[in-house]
Amino acid sequence: MIGMLTPLVFVVLLNRSVFAGHSTYFLPGAIAYVLFGVLAGLYNAFGADGLGVQLYLLAPIRLRDVIVAKNLMSLSIIVAEAGLAWALVSILARTSIPLSTQISTMLWTVFVIAVNLALGTVRSIQAPRRFVSGQAQQRRTTPTNRTSGLLMMLVLFGSLALQFPVTFLCRYFGNPWLGVWIFLPLAMASIAAYLLLLLNADCFILAHRDVFAEELCKI
Repeated sequence: MIGMLTPLVFVVLLNRSVFAGHSTYFLPGAIAYVLFGVLAGLYNAFGADGLGVQLYLLAPIRLRDVIVAKNLMSLSIIVAEAGLAWALVSILARTSIPLSTQISTMLWTVFVIAVNLALGTVRSIQAPRRFVSGQAQQRRTTPTNRTSGLLMMLVLFGSLALQFPVTFLCRYFGNPWLGVWIFLPLAMASIAAYLLLLLNADCFILAHRDVFAEELCKI
């Protein structure tokens, strides 16, 4: 709860910074800030399951359903966090936020979430890391885990930072709807990639079941 509420406090502080008089940057900046923390959890979706992942392989259920259930839970938290940040920005912004900026930010948010959801699911299967709640020191990371961490940071920073050059281009060319035309195909492509991943989720997990046994079931 503290991790979810703290970013919202900093959204209020951002209102007193350079973003105060620039609503076109304030909204995406606030959304990017609150998303950074919640999106990181998508890259280790099975980490807290531990020995329980064996049930996924033995139970008469589709592994795709397990992934969808986990992703829906994560999405509910992400959407709630982004929605609260959006509401705060709408209240605190000193100038009205243009409709083009709101639509562009919404499409960009969909793109960021879908990209990290797809890649996070892939890395959760390829390089899971066991997480024990309440344990101060987790298992020593492996080179694969460190690669996953670097990839996560690269994707997060890259997708989150993409909004700012697009906003600058909109102002430079005097076309506030340019961001909409840029992020609309990106959002559609990222959603299509995630749906394609779900279609092949069962085979993908079974192909990496040995990794599950080694990383998550080892005591």
